Amino acid sequence: MTSLFNRLWHFIRKPTRYVGRDLEGNKFYEYPSRTEDPRRTRRVVKYVNKEILNVGRGGFKIPVQWTAWLAHTRPHPPTLEELQRDRFRLEKLMINVKTIQEREQAEREAGLLIPETNPQIQEADQESTAQSTPATSPLSK
Repeated sequence: MTSLFNRLWHFIRKPTRYVGRDLEGNKFYEYPSRTEDPRRTRRVVKYVNKEILNVGRGGFKIPVQWTAWLAHTRPHPPTLEELQRDRFRLEKLMINVKTIQEREQAEREAGLLIPETNPQIQEADQESTAQSTPATSPLSK
Protein backbone atom coordinates (compact mmCIF):
# COMPACT_ATOMS: atom_id res chain seq x y z
CA MET A 1 0.00 0.00 0.00
CA THR A 2 2.86 2.31 0.79
CA SER A 3 4.39 1.90 -2.63
CA LEU A 4 1.07 2.76 -4.29
CA PHE A 5 0.85 5.91 -2.18
CA ASN A 6 4.45 6.85 -3.05
CA ARG A 7 3.84 6.36 -6.77
CA LEU A 8 0.65 8.43 -6.60
CA TRP A 9 2.41 11.19 -4.67
CA HIS A 10 5.29 11.19 -7.19
CA PHE A 11 2.81 11.39 -10.07
CA ILE A 12 1.04 14.39 -8.50
CA ARG A 13 4.27 16.16 -7.56
CA LYS A 14 6.12 15.61 -10.84
CA PRO A 15 3.70 14.87 -13.64
CA THR A 16 5.21 13.24 -16.69
CA ARG A 17 3.64 13.84 -20.06
CA TYR A 18 3.93 11.30 -22.87
CA VAL A 19 4.58 13.30 -26.04
CA GLY A 20 4.96 10.72 -28.80
CA ARG A 21 7.10 8.07 -30.42
CA ASP A 22 9.30 7.64 -33.45
CA LEU A 23 9.06 4.99 -36.16
CA GLU A 24 11.35 2.61 -34.24
CA GLY A 25 9.10 2.71 -31.15
CA ASN A 26 11.25 4.97 -28.93
CA LYS A 27 9.05 7.05 -26.63
CA PHE A 28 9.47 10.71 -25.80
CA TYR A 29 8.41 12.36 -22.54
CA GLU A 30 8.31 15.83 -21.08
CA TYR A 31 8.82 16.63 -17.39
CA PRO A 32 8.18 19.90 -15.58
CA SER A 33 11.04 22.34 -15.36
CA ARG A 34 13.66 21.96 -12.63
CA THR A 35 14.88 25.52 -13.09
CA GLU A 36 13.34 28.88 -12.34
CA ASP A 37 12.09 29.16 -15.94
CA PRO A 38 8.88 27.08 -16.11
CA ARG A 39 8.84 27.22 -19.92
CA ARG A 40 12.06 25.19 -20.18
CA THR A 41 10.78 21.66 -19.58
CA ARG A 42 12.98 18.59 -19.36
CA ARG A 43 12.59 16.38 -22.42
CA VAL A 44 13.78 12.77 -22.53
CA VAL A 45 13.71 9.72 -24.75
CA LYS A 46 13.13 6.17 -23.53
CA TYR A 47 14.66 3.74 -26.00
CA VAL A 48 12.67 0.65 -26.89
CA ASN A 49 15.88 -1.37 -27.27
CA LYS A 50 18.16 -1.04 -24.24
CA GLU A 51 21.12 -2.42 -26.22
CA ILE A 52 21.20 0.88 -28.10
CA LEU A 53 22.67 2.50 -24.99
CA ASN A 54 25.66 0.11 -25.07
CA VAL A 55 26.59 0.97 -28.65
CA GLY A 56 28.05 4.34 -27.72
CA ARG A 57 27.80 7.69 -29.40
CA GLY A 58 27.10 7.61 -33.10
CA GLY A 59 25.89 4.01 -33.12
CA PHE A 60 22.23 4.91 -33.22
CA LYS A 61 20.59 8.16 -34.12
CA ILE A 62 17.08 9.30 -33.43
CA PRO A 63 15.33 11.30 -36.16
CA VAL A 64 16.51 14.88 -36.54
CA GLN A 65 12.98 16.16 -35.86
CA TRP A 66 12.99 14.53 -32.43
CA THR A 67 16.54 15.73 -31.78
CA ALA A 68 15.43 19.30 -32.47
CA TRP A 69 12.45 18.87 -30.12
CA LEU A 70 14.67 17.44 -27.37
CA ALA A 71 17.04 20.43 -27.72
CA HIS A 72 14.15 22.92 -27.52
CA THR A 73 14.86 24.27 -31.01
CA ARG A 74 11.51 22.94 -32.16
CA PRO A 75 8.47 23.87 -30.05
CA HIS A 76 6.14 21.06 -31.17
CA PRO A 77 6.97 17.36 -31.48
CA PRO A 78 6.94 15.77 -34.94
CA THR A 79 4.02 13.66 -36.10
CA LEU A 80 4.32 10.10 -37.34
CA GLU A 81 3.23 11.27 -40.81
CA GLU A 82 6.06 13.80 -40.88
CA LEU A 83 8.57 11.13 -39.87
CA GLN A 84 7.26 8.74 -42.53
CA ARG A 85 7.50 11.43 -45.23
CA ASP A 86 11.07 12.19 -44.21
CA ARG A 87 12.04 8.50 -44.24
CA PHE A 88 10.53 8.12 -47.72
CA ARG A 89 12.42 11.25 -48.86
CA LEU A 90 15.70 9.85 -47.52
CA GLU A 91 15.12 6.51 -49.23
CA LYS A 92 14.54 8.29 -52.55
CA LEU A 93 17.64 10.39 -51.98
CA MET A 94 19.80 7.31 -51.35
CA ILE A 95 18.50 5.70 -54.56
CA ASN A 96 19.37 8.87 -56.50
CA VAL A 97 22.85 9.03 -54.94
CA LYS A 98 23.51 5.40 -55.85
CA THR A 99 22.34 6.00 -59.42
CA ILE A 100 24.63 9.02 -59.81
CA GLN A 101 27.60 7.12 -58.34
CA GLU A 102 27.03 4.20 -60.71
CA ARG A 103 26.75 6.56 -63.69
CA GLU A 104 29.96 8.39 -62.72
CA GLN A 105 31.79 5.08 -62.26
CA ALA A 106 30.67 3.93 -65.70
CA GLU A 107 31.83 7.24 -67.21
CA ARG A 108 35.20 6.91 -65.47
CA GLU A 109 35.67 3.41 -66.82
CA ALA A 110 34.70 4.54 -70.32
CA GLY A 111 37.07 7.52 -70.08
CA LEU A 112 34.29 10.02 -70.61
CA LEU A 113 34.61 11.80 -67.29
CA ILE A 114 36.81 14.90 -67.42
CA PRO A 115 39.47 14.82 -64.69
CA GLU A 116 38.94 17.33 -61.91
CA THR A 117 41.34 20.27 -61.72
CA ASN A 118 40.71 20.96 -58.03
CA PRO A 119 42.87 18.59 -55.90
CA GLN A 120 40.48 18.83 -52.92
CA ILE A 121 37.62 17.51 -55.06
CA GLN A 122 39.82 14.67 -56.32
CA GLU A 123 40.79 13.69 -52.76
CA ALA A 124 37.17 13.72 -51.59
CA ASP A 125 36.14 11.66 -54.62
CA GLN A 126 38.89 9.10 -53.98
CA GLU A 127 37.90 8.85 -50.30
CA SER A 128 34.24 8.26 -51.14
CA THR A 129 35.21 5.61 -53.71
CA ALA A 130 37.49 3.91 -51.19
CA GLN A 131 34.73 3.87 -48.59
CA SER A 132 32.17 2.42 -51.00
CA THR A 133 34.42 -0.45 -52.19
CA PRO A 134 35.64 -2.95 -49.57
CA ALA A 135 39.39 -3.25 -49.28
CA THR A 136 40.89 -6.69 -49.93
CA SER A 137 43.53 -7.79 -47.52
CA PRO A 138 46.54 -9.86 -48.58
CA LEU A 139 45.47 -12.53 -46.11
CA SER A 140 42.20 -13.15 -47.93
CA LYS A 141 43.95 -14.25 -51.14
